[in-house]
Amino acid sequence: MAYTQQSYQQLLCTLKELGEESFKAFNLKLIPGKTQAWGVRVPTLRRLAKQIAHEDAQGFLSIAREDTLEECMLQGMVIGAMRCSLAQRFALTTEFVPKIDNWAVCDVFCGDLKAIKKDLPAGRAFLERYECSDKEFELRFLAVMLMQYYTGDAYIDNTLKVYQTIRHEGYYVKMAVAWGLSVCFIKQREKTLPLLQNGAFDLFTHNKAIQKCCESRRVSPQDKALLRRLKYINPAARIKSV
Repeated sequence: MAYTQQSYQQLLCTLKELGEESFKAFNLKLIPGKTQAWGVRVPTLRRLAKQIAHEDAQGFLSIAREDTLEECMLQGMVIGAMRCSLAQRFALTTEFVPKIDNWAVCDVFCGDLKAIKKDLPAGRAFLERYECSDKEFELRFLAVMLMQYYTGDAYIDNTLKVYQTIRHEGYYVKMAVAWGLSVCFIKQREKTLPLLQNGAFDLFTHNKAIQKCCESRRVSPQDKALLRRLKYINPAARIKSV
């Protein structure tokens, strides 16, 4: 079934019907900058995205808008769910990433790009274009993608190197790098711990990474105690190796 403007209007009606006012209010509090949303939950959006991807993904993407949180999120989900070549998915990703303006759309999109696992080297080469970006959510996209797919033995050194080279004052970049570091610590402790011991990151990122590690059930009590001793108390504090 070809996707038309009429189909899109029907989709908007469906989103309105599926929306929950309480969830809408909850979302808008958590996602600064977004003033329009229907309050549709992510699992429900994924079901819609799979249906759209099966029917006419390209037609949908050609007319889709970013008026609401859900419309933008659906675009990313469709790109992740549709059947296409990896090259085509990368081309669509290149078009979509500049539309990302909040952490929720970014992180859901990254999680849905599982097709990248089919060719990790090609995916890593694709991500290189974002390493020199000065845009907050392009850098968050890079940081989260590295965390999601590039913490294995073959890529951990490069991922940690890129995290050290990211220089951006945006809150959502720093939080993504901190999150990524916590995942790296869990999966690659021996590679990640020296960076925290040697103060390789700014105060905020360093402390948030430690906080996230300490919140994880996958980090041992002994490591949590070690990490807490590495936490900066103030900007002038020095980290001592343990």
